[in-house]
Amino acid sequence: YYRTTLAALSPTVDNIRLVIGATRQAFNRSSLAELEESKRLQDIITLDLDEFFEEVELAQAEKANEGNRYLQKLYGVLGHLEHIADEMKRLGEPIQRKIKESTLIADKDYFHVNDLFTHVKGLLRGLADSFDLVLLDESSHYSLIDAVEGLKCRAQPFEARNPSSL
Repeated sequence: YYRTTLAALSPTVDNIRLVIGATRQAFNRSSLAELEESKRLQDIITLDLDEFFEEVELAQAEKANEGNRYLQKLYGVLGHLEHIADEMKRLGEPIQRKIKESTLIADKDYFHVNDLFTHVKGLLRGLADSFDLVLLDESSHYSLIDAVEGLKCRAQPFEARNPSSL
């Protein structure tokens, strides 16, 4: 149950990453359309997380699962994902105000805000990747090759660098 639920959470994590991307675009490009896309995705995430919370709470209520540490960990993961999604939602109002009031922001501040977006998005990519690797279970017939293919889809291409130039 724990593994399949983590695997099922992967698309929700990807949606949170999309929200971060849309929020970032709204901030950088003063785009109300991107801000609306972020709100639309947030509504989907809220519904998805509510279903997961309900499912885990029902599982925890069963006598056989009393004190199950995997369910407790899963509940904690859900709480953290919900917190990240809520924080992205809270950013909507100041970004909307920035857009409507045509507020100018110093380049240095743009850099810092974008750096934060990058770090959170990277952490979520790592989380989604780890959810893919959790599926390495003989009963599901999921292979390491399948997991690596899932990771490749998320990985961004990078340019090989000459070690002597570093």
